[in-house]
Amino acid sequence: MYSFDMTSEQKMLVETVHRFAAEELRAAYREAEETKNAPGDAVRTGWEIGLLPGSIEADYGGFGEYSA
Repeated sequence: MYSFDMTSEQKMLVETVHRFAAEELRAAYREAEETKNAPGDAVRTGWEIGLLPGSIEADYGGFGEYSA
């Protein structure tokens, strides 16, 4: 039988993503909409906390996780 309960690591990841979205992405989205520029600080923070490298090929500095 499989358990669909999250592990402590998965819970921590969910909390990190939720906090990042609430604290960084909402404001960055508004600013990007107004200025028509990419939210550089939010992208940089997402990269630093490991949310973005998963979808970037390893040849370009990411983790190469295509299912990320």
